[in-house]
Amino acid sequence: FTEVDAQMVVVDVVNPDGVSVGAASWHQPLSLLPSVPGPTGDDSSVTINLTSGQTAWLPSGLSFYGTTFTQMQVISNGRVMFGTANTSFSPSIAAAMTDSPSVGYWCDLNPSTAGTITVSNPTPGIVRVDWAQVPYFGQATTATYGIQFDTNLGGTVTLDGLGGLQTGTGSAWLGISAGSLGATDPGATMFTAGSAGTGTAALDMIYAFGTAGSLAVGVNQII
Repeated sequence: FTEVDAQMVVVDVVNPDGVSVGAASWHQPLSLLPSVPGPTGDDSSVTINLTSGQTAWLPSGLSFYGTTFTQMQVISNGRVMFGTANTSFSPSIAAAMTDSPSVGYWCDLNPSTAGTITVSNPTPGIVRVDWAQVPYFGQATTATYGIQFDTNLGGTVTLDGLGGLQTGTGSAWLGISAGSLGATDPGATMFTAGSAGTGTAALDMIYAFGTAGSLAVGVNQII
């Protein structure tokens, strides 16, 4: 994870040995859907099958912290998870350590009142999840940002559009975690423009924790 405000060199921490293998070149059948809706209810989730059906966008699956997954869980409260979904509206460092592997901006969001969550395949080998003007629960302010998984770049995970995270009340967790795969906690870091968030150990959780909307001020993208 490297935080950038404009452009920056990618640092890959998704694979524990520092090397991710991208999917082979393939032709996308016309039968595949370009996008599908994410969760629409409060504290809800949607399962995306990455290797079968009309969302078989990644035939070889998706490598996350060195484990290949054929499904991902898109959570209304801001995260993408691999394994069992946790739809809790209350983020915590302890839960991020023990939950299924995850990445995103975990806070209390409510797409049942406004905004949209969309899962898409913009180009072969890439899957995106976008939260667009999804309100914080019971508040007028919203969160807009995206998570992109790029198997063409060796398994790179990017959080972008972070300038769309408006300030809210309540807590938030922003980052990436191996979770139940054996995450370790080197301590929180505030993401700031141009700084490095790479962990020193292969399974280090890289994250910030604090008040919603205050975790990446001045940063548009984390890779």
